[in-house]
Amino acid sequence: MLKIKKEGSTEGKWFKYSDGVEFKIRPLTGTVMRELRKTAVKINMELDPKTRRMIPVEDVNDEKLEEALADYILEDFKGVGDEAGNVFEPTLENKKLIMDQLPLKDFIWAAAQSLDVGEEQIKNS
Repeated sequence: MLKIKKEGSTEGKWFKYSDGVEFKIRPLTGTVMRELRKTAVKINMELDPKTRRMIPVEDVNDEKLEEALADYILEDFKGVGDEAGNVFEPTLENKKLIMDQLPLKDFIWAAAQSLDVGEEQIKNS
């Protein structure tokens, strides 16, 4: 039997990236993704040339969506700082800087996806 929880956990879990560097990452569920997407979507009415009627068209602000995703998924971190050795606080700006680093972004996305898979495997065993 496949058991599905109605509400997934949004509590983050710590993942070790390297010695002294850890990220607390939240799972990205479909419900969370829809809620975050709502903050970045604007509905515009445009003329459909085929029907000659006004239809709603979504205009997604990709930058705003990326910011919302980074702020949500990356709950906290340890051992990350600037070139001068100053420790980063978990602010939106610092989360964006972290997510701009491709190896870190890949690691964080993989960890977030593993949380969903891990929950499914636990529930189905």
